[in-house]
Amino acid sequence: MKIHLSRYVLAVLCLLSILASQLTLAQNSTSTKPFELTVDSIMRGPRLVGYPPTAVYWSQDSQRVYFRWKQADEPRLKETSLYVVNRDGTGLRRLSEDQARQAPPANGELSKDKTTTVFTDEGDVFIYDH
Repeated sequence: MKIHLSRYVLAVLCLLSILASQLTLAQNSTSTKPFELTVDSIMRGPRLVGYPPTAVYWSQDSQRVYFRWKQADEPRLKETSLYVVNRDGTGLRRLSEDQARQAPPANGELSKDKTTTVFTDEGDVFIYDH
C-alpha cells in the first residue's frame, strides 16, 4: 500500500510540474500587460489558474502518465478530458473519445507475463491486451 501511494504521489508531482511549466510558457507568450490584483481577478479561481488534474495513473510500462484534466479556458460545466504525457514531460495531448476508450485501465491485475490486465467496470469483467 505504501509503494502504491508513493507512486501515486510521485505521478501527481510529476504531472503538476509538467503542467506548471506548460502554463507558465503559455502565460508568458500571451500576457503582455501586468496582472491587475482586483477582487474580480482574485475571485476567478480555476478560470485564472486552471483546474487540478484528477485520476492520475501510470501506464503499465511506466512510460506514460494518464490523467483527467480541464484547462482554464474551458467552460466550468464541461467534463474533464483524458490526457496523456510521456514520462519525460514531452508529448502532452488530449485523447479523443475513441482513444480514451482504448487507453489502458487505471487499475486491475497485471498478468505474470505483463501482456494483459484484468479489470472490472460497472460490474463487468474485462481483459486489456497490452
